[in-house]
Amino acid sequence: MSFTSMISIGLCLFFVWLLIAAAKKKKGGDD
Repeated sequence: MSFTSMISIGLCLFFVWLLIAAAKKKKGGDD
């Protein structure tokens, strides 16, 4: 696996994590 593809996968995972974190915040409120 090349370095650029690892960066691309890392960015995708990061954005997915951000979306999940935002969704949890909306649901849970001040949890």
